Amino acid sequence: MKLLLPLILLLFTTKTAAQNIFFPTQPGTILLYQETDANGKTVGYTRYTVTSVTGSGNNMTIFYLLENMDKNREVTLEFPGRTYIRDGRIIFDIEQMIAPHLQSSGLGLEAEFSGTFMEIPVDFSPGQRFADTEGTIRIGRGILGMRVRMSVTDAKCVAIEDVTVPAGTFSAHKVTQTISHTMLLRTNSVRLVSWYVRNIGTVKNRTYDERGRLQSVNKLVEVVVP
Repeated sequence: MKLLLPLILLLFTTKTAAQNIFFPTQPGTILLYQETDANGKTVGYTRYTVTSVTGSGNNMTIFYLLENMDKNREVTLEFPGRTYIRDGRIIFDIEQMIAPHLQSSGLGLEAEFSGTFMEIPVDFSPGQRFADTEGTIRIGRGILGMRVRMSVTDAKCVAIEDVTVPAGTFSAHKVTQTISHTMLLRTNSVRLVSWYVRNIGTVKNRTYDERGRLQSVNKLVEVVVP
């Protein structure tokens, strides 16, 4: 299950009522992220390409291609993803992201997701707290099946500040939250600090373990907006 948290952490304009939200909605937008470990060593890259958008305003579905790359930027896995804009919320489709990784494992596993795990408001400001969310991923079937309960708690916007990453310097909304997953009666949690920019999504993520030790950093290194 080590693949789950990196997928979640990486989680991210059209001239509609949803303009200026904290997520890209312009087809053709490309975001390239670099992941480094606690020592600053490059682990890999992830590239998102927005392929199409359906609907408008507070009822949109954003489709994108997600490509995982190694440290040399060679693509190791690619699959389609989608994110929803509904009733003032950005909802990330976790099941859509996890399924290809299970299929690539060669074990013939299937995933079924229930609940609402990862979502943020389309707009927020410092001091605002987000609702806690929780969902369950059921992997496999029968006696070999496994359940993973995932939750996001204590999420809030704490500040607006300038953040510099390889893609540039941005005025960003800083968000902190705790992400937990429970499997086989064992719960692991990480503290995620993210910097969100309108029309892009996250430009930087820092992940800490339960003892407050830095685990990884994701930075936006390239952005292309058509």
